[in-house]
This record gives sequence, C-alpha cells and structure tokens, in this order.
Amino acid sequence: GATAIEEFLYGTSDLIADVTQHPSGSILTDSGLAYLSISFPVDPQALPYANYNVERSDTLGSLAIWTSNQILHVTDPSASILRARSTIPIQDQIREFLRITVSSR
Repeated sequence: GATAIEEFLYGTSDLIADVTQHPSGSILTDSGLAYLSISFPVDPQALPYANYNVERSDTLGSLAIWTSNQILHVTDPSASILRARSTIPIQDQIREFLRITVSSR
C-alpha cells in the first residue's frame, strides 16, 4: 500500500482501497523511439505540503542506484495527472525501473 503522504499527494484516501488512482507504468513513443514512462495523479492542493521525485535505475535491491538525472517530465506540472519518462530509449538498455518518491515539505 501507499503511505499517508503518498495518498495525500495522489488525492486518494488511505481509508479506501483504490488502485485506479495510483502510479502506472507504460511505454511512451517519442520521435519513433520507445521510452519507459510512469503516470501518477497529483492533487494540486497537496503540492505546497508534499515533494515528489521520479527516479530511474537499471537494477533493483541493495545495489540499485536511483537517480532523477535521466528523467524527462512530459506533462505540465500543474496537470492533475503527471507523466515522466526516461531519457534512455528502451532499445538502448537491458532493463530499467522507474519509481516515485514522496516526502513532506
């Protein structure tokens, strides 16, 4: 499940199970190249109180190095559904993982 601060950012309730309003991954095509992307809802009223960061890694577990340096936000930050994608095309890598970190301000 999501933490309370994640639920707050996504505009959902931590008392009601709702998987439709949480982050989802997809493939985004841009200029003929495919990229891993992630979409997630954001309640604009939560933005003064919550920070979010989209990060990528090429591995999971204790060896994972997460960075936001290779992430491109592809929607307006004021939108209610935000989308971000990797800057590395899928065909140029073996594997890739995206995540969202959320913290209070």
